[in-house]
Amino acid sequence: MRRRFVGPLFGAVGLGIAVPLARDAYFYTDEAGERRDVFRASPVSAILDLGLGLELP
Repeated sequence: MRRRFVGPLFGAVGLGIAVPLARDAYFYTDEAGERRDVFRASPVSAILDLGLGLELP
């Protein structure tokens, strides 16, 4: 969605969903030899975009 405020100044908002094809996982192995996850990407993510801009002719 985009809305003009004053003259060439506008604001924009967007919403989306991302589904990664490859999910990275970061892990380490502790002293006992067990694998511990540090980070794993989510299977589905929401995206919110906010923007402010100038539209020049």
